[in-house]
Amino acid sequence: MTAAPIRLINLGAVPALHSQALYHGLAAVHSDASPDTVVLAVSSETYVCVGLHQDVRDVDLEFCAARGLPVFRRDTGGGAVYIDHRQLLVQWVMSPRSLPAYVDRRFALFVSTLVTTYRQLGIPAELRPINDVQVRGRKISGTGAARIGGAEVMVGNFLCDFDPALMAQILRARSPEFRAQVAASLRRYMSSARRELGRSVAPEEFAAAYPLHCARLLGRDVVHGRLAPFELTAVEHAAHRLSSAEFLTRPSPARLPGVKIHADVHVLEAVHGDGRDAIRVTARNRGGILEAVMVDSRHDSAGLEQALRGVQFGEQPVRSAVARHFSNRPSTLPPAAWADAILALPDPNEPYKR
Repeated sequence: MTAAPIRLINLGAVPALHSQALYHGLAAVHSDASPDTVVLAVSSETYVCVGLHQDVRDVDLEFCAARGLPVFRRDTGGGAVYIDHRQLLVQWVMSPRSLPAYVDRRFALFVSTLVTTYRQLGIPAELRPINDVQVRGRKISGTGAARIGGAEVMVGNFLCDFDPALMAQILRARSPEFRAQVAASLRRYMSSARRELGRSVAPEEFAAAYPLHCARLLGRDVVHGRLAPFELTAVEHAAHRLSSAEFLTRPSPARLPGVKIHADVHVLEAVHGDGRDAIRVTARNRGGILEAVMVDSRHDSAGLEQALRGVQFGEQPVRSAVARHFSNRPSTLPPAAWADAILALPDPNEPYKR
């Protein structure tokens, strides 16, 4: 029996809220009779969207309000993102039977359609398991998934251009050093079609190429369709829920620390000690290695930041590096105190309670 075709709904520009409400609404009313659906859309407005389990307090709401940026929550995971007209949003709403049972294989299939489309445009994208799309170690697409209603939802984007300075401003900063490190890390480890190709790329270029790769990799025809009236009603209901203050401010009992730039890179911060002797440490952790470190203290750290670059983040490597550094340098604090401050940085992969 030949598999039914996939319905493609290419909506072009839509209001900010509806760019998220589309897949929520379609999934809420999905049934065995519903077609597997791929939605392509571009938000006509810039907005900020936080993940299901994220605390909205991680977003600088005052900055967003001053810039007129709406903030919404979604039912898929991940961290805060900003979305604007320079992205093509890709949303799958499908029967669970149409996708692999295991989440890693599901992501691999979804990401493969993004990767091959990027490659058609000359961008050597690749999958960084489990769900990152990277180019030469830089993230170029965000993806997420959730079971909503009776459907499996997969979401992602094609990033035509990206503003790391704005993204750094959107996130609530724990200190000026933290914000500066987030901005620097985004510049280094995020990419876009414009950065890779050296030219402007319109979302329409991706929208024209994507359905062909989707059909080939899923082994099914992709045919243009439209939303049914009951689906439009469901999208409006979803928009109402997503824009409610109750949903946006729902508490998050545990969250990952710092800011995740991509699968391997996190910006982290810790304050060790009290009062005037407190030491603030901000660091970029790349795959368990301290790639960049900033130390703020009234005590002279005497080049400690440079000495810690490239050191594995762990008890023995950090203490050894600190001890070597201060072996022939005077310090008003003992080396153990400096090491304790560095080791107070959280593990980027371990959630903590509020």
